[in-house]
Amino acid sequence: MKQNLLKTMLVSTALVAGTMGVWAENGNGIITSLPVAEDFENGTGIFKGGESFDHTAALGKILRVYNVGDYSKAVATFDTDSKADGNQAYEIKSNEQVTISYTAFHGWLSKGKVAKFSVSNSAGVELVSYSYDYNTCNITDVSVGGISVPNFKVFKCQSTRTNDLNKGADGLDKNTYNKNTEYNPQVTMVISGNGIVSVSFVKTKGKDAFNEEFSAKLGDNVAKDLASITIENSGSLNTNAGRAYAIDNMSITSKISADVPANYVIKKVCGSVVLGEESFTGIEGKNPTISEDNIFVDGKKYIYVSNDSEEKGAIVDGSVYTLTYREAATYNYSVTGKVDDVVIKEFVKDKNFEGETVSSPYLRYVDKDGVWYEAVRGTSAFYKASTVLDSNNQELVIAYKKSDINNVAYFKEAEEIEGLTVSTNQNADVRCSNAAGAYNSSETPVVVTTLPAGTYKLTVGLWGGKDTQNFKLNDGGKEPWTIPFTGSFQDVSKELVLKAETEISIPKSDAANGRCLDYVLIQKTAESVSVSKVKFATYVPTFNVVVPADAKVYTAKVNEAKSAVVLTEVPAGSVIAKGTPVLVGAEEGSYTFAASANEAAPVENNDLKAAADDTKGNGSTIYALVEQNGEAVFAPLKEGVAVSLGHAYLELPAASAARFYSIQFGGETTGINEVNAAAKADGAYYTLQGVKTSKAAKGIYIHNGKKVVIK
Repeated sequence: MKQNLLKTMLVSTALVAGTMGVWAENGNGIITSLPVAEDFENGTGIFKGGESFDHTAALGKILRVYNVGDYSKAVATFDTDSKADGNQAYEIKSNEQVTISYTAFHGWLSKGKVAKFSVSNSAGVELVSYSYDYNTCNITDVSVGGISVPNFKVFKCQSTRTNDLNKGADGLDKNTYNKNTEYNPQVTMVISGNGIVSVSFVKTKGKDAFNEEFSAKLGDNVAKDLASITIENSGSLNTNAGRAYAIDNMSITSKISADVPANYVIKKVCGSVVLGEESFTGIEGKNPTISEDNIFVDGKKYIYVSNDSEEKGAIVDGSVYTLTYREAATYNYSVTGKVDDVVIKEFVKDKNFEGETVSSPYLRYVDKDGVWYEAVRGTSAFYKASTVLDSNNQELVIAYKKSDINNVAYFKEAEEIEGLTVSTNQNADVRCSNAAGAYNSSETPVVVTTLPAGTYKLTVGLWGGKDTQNFKLNDGGKEPWTIPFTGSFQDVSKELVLKAETEISIPKSDAANGRCLDYVLIQKTAESVSVSKVKFATYVPTFNVVVPADAKVYTAKVNEAKSAVVLTEVPAGSVIAKGTPVLVGAEEGSYTFAASANEAAPVENNDLKAAADDTKGNGSTIYALVEQNGEAVFAPLKEGVAVSLGHAYLELPAASAARFYSIQFGGETTGINEVNAAAKADGAYYTLQGVKTSKAAKGIYIHNGKKVVIK
């Protein structure tokens, strides 16, 4: 059927109402003729979809597009014949120019959000289009006929704030768009029937003002007609409608033009070397479109110097314009972390071309020889440093300072924890330490580490948007440790008191709004030392600790004759240095040695040695603390038996007269072999500790060189 009754009625109503060019008001989305003027005060007007949003009293209503239902796309459809079935495109005459212009509101949101504006013909070919990246606030592509325009360069195209004309706008609701058109991009598209298409973006005031224009020619086989105008926003903006892409004051006009297409050539040279030639179509009598960008040819960079367009003048058919370049130098550079002038970390050592921007992520915390340092940065700074290379051997320095972190039992950047998924949302790739965060995307908890019994301080760094979701971590409690996201970055700590070996793990994480883990830091705040019924234990602290009041701590030194061990008490409250082997004497039980940030006094008169991974007995020289008849003694360790890490031992010559060394508070202990020799001479009784007694009560003694039991 040729006639569409509803369509005819709506067009008739529109004509009577005087809305020439719009066949229905308030979002019916049809353009029947030109010119068109749309301010969106009465709805979405020529567009179907999107939202007519009342922004402010000063600005009035605008058309905004964001990714929720019908609001994610706004389409204006051309239909120039109400009686024909289907929508009839607007045909552009060969000597006609159609101009589409409007104010665009360009704000900032986050990585991965892109808005696109396009004009298509009846065959679905995009005659002209551009894309706006919310994260970089750049126009990232301008295309004609579906092909990027020649000499296109990415450029910043952000609106300016009303409350600070030196800053770019964030969005409609936060740091509101400026009502004045000169502080927002003015976009103009001109589509000519001869195939020439141009696009311009102009902002005359505010931060990063610009005036960019691009042009190209449609192919001869591309239909020069207008079927639709589409605005779409692919970003997930359902919680941020106030950051939507928006336009206002759209006009579509037509005029007859005498423009004549003309072909011209751009030749690029470096000295006598021709780097390349490109052919273009422009408008006779107009200036050529010339890019002053630097270029790369065969792996080399060439820097733009000049062109001869002023000398040769406006375009005539067959014009050749020459662009002159010079070859760029290659510069070495490095990115280093320093405390004053001392290098503690080298992040990058590389080379690149002169004038290139180089960057490197860096760490919030750096461990250098057991000392921890923290990057000096503002709360809003990124963990990615960049610089432009302008000289050889250039150094980009990240300043660090000594941190208060110590006694580290575990530290890892989240992206280095096996099983976690690296996050690239919500600027995690610059806001997080090392420019990366991570989360658990699986149903299975990811094990971070396993901790022995002890007291710890557990700290996590979190990044991401505020929401009802929480970060969770299994730390041995009945329920997971649950941390609410407060938005942006946060460090959160808690104390862990573990009675047994405990697995620390991360269950499945909610990663919406970029929520992720930045790092995990576990510091020991105390160590437990278990003393058995023999009332002694060896101990090697893994950090500086304080001698507790409820246990005695000793150093042990073998005398010159190699016949006795001299014990020297370390007073309660003293600080014992990390890695110092000592003897702990106390009643059977567990004793807590608290961490200390204070310096430890040097320990003297100590022959005890800290066990290493490969410390094993040889049956003669390695003496370990063992139980002998209910008493604590140092005895030669059997060959191949290891001394446990965290414990200590004595190393004595193989020719030592004493086979066993017992322990006695407050003085010397006598080797039992030496006791035996003395007993043969005087017939007296000796305790196992080597103490001579005049009268033997019930017990075990050494008498005449033999062990005897008195009942």
